[in-house]
Amino acid sequence: MSQEPIDSPTGWVARHVKSYAESGGTRGHLFHGAPTLLITTIGRRSGLPRRTALIYGRDGDRYLQ
Repeated sequence: MSQEPIDSPTGWVARHVKSYAESGGTRGHLFHGAPTLLITTIGRRSGLPRRTALIYGRDGDRYLQ
């Protein structure tokens, strides 16, 4: 059974993630000029999916976090 991910309890992070997810990435990809992506991790003990935004950069063809 697939469960919807839990977003950050921090208000501004949750709003950013919601905007990003609902728009399919057309809103929220850039956060204050920095490119972001959404990442979902699974809690080791809880087994719950948690979603947050991650700022990344590029070095040529490589992605950096």
